[in-house]
Amino acid sequence: MEATTNFWAWHDVDGTGVASELPLVTFQNGLSAEDIALRRFTHVYAASIRIPARYTVTGEVVVRGGPNIGVVALGRYPHGADETASAIVSDLRRAGYLAEVRSDTLRWKAAKLKHNVTNAVELFAGTQEARKKAATDLADEAHAVLVAAGYDPAAPSESTIDISSWQAALADGLEPGQQSTWQSFARGASSEVGYLNGEIVRLGRLHGVATPVNAAFQKAAARLARDGGKPGTVDIAAIR
Repeated sequence: MEATTNFWAWHDVDGTGVASELPLVTFQNGLSAEDIALRRFTHVYAASIRIPARYTVTGEVVVRGGPNIGVVALGRYPHGADETASAIVSDLRRAGYLAEVRSDTLRWKAAKLKHNVTNAVELFAGTQEARKKAATDLADEAHAVLVAAGYDPAAPSESTIDISSWQAALADGLEPGQQSTWQSFARGASSEVGYLNGEIVRLGRLHGVATPVNAAFQKAAARLARDGGKPGTVDIAAIR
C-alpha cells in the first residue's frame, strides 16, 4: 500500500491537478491501509468487501457470488459519509454488488478482520473439532483486542441490506473454505497471516491484551512459508 499510493498520488490528472486530490477507495483487509493512504490522498474511503473468489493461478480470478457478486460496506475515512460515498455505492450496486454506505465503516472492517484471522486455520491439518476450536479462539482473541483498541466490531444484524439470498456457487474449482490465505500458499505467494493476524498481535501489544493464539499461528504460518510448505502438511496440534 505504501508503494502503490506513493506511485499514484503525484501523477497529473487532466483538469483536476494530481491524483492525490481524487477520491481513493481502499478494499484491502486489515486496518492499516487507510492510514497509509491518508498520508498522500485527501479523500479516502474505507471499504469492507466480502466476495467468494478463487485466485490460485496467476492472472486468473474466479468469482462465484450469486445472485450478487459480493457485499460491500463503504464510508469516508476515518468516519462519516458524503455524496461521494453514496455515488460510489450506487455504482457498485449497478455493477452487481450488494452495497451500503456506512459512516462507521471501520467497525465493519474490524468485523471482517475478526473473520480474516481464522483463515490461518486452513493452512494446517487436524480434526474438525481441533480446527473449529482454533478458529473460535483466534476470533475471540481478535474481538477482545479490537474492543480494547476502540473498534467495536459491527454485528451482521446492523446491516441495512438483505443478504439472505446471497451465496457462493461451488463451481469452476471453488470449494468450501480454501479462502485467500490458503490460496496464497497454494500459488506460492507471500503469506498474509503476518499482516492480518499480525495486526491483532500489534494491537494487543499496544493495548495490553495478550494474543498467544494469533501469535502462535503467525509464527507457524511464517515457518510454513519459509520452508516452502503446502497447506495441510503440518498438524494443527503442533501449534497449540
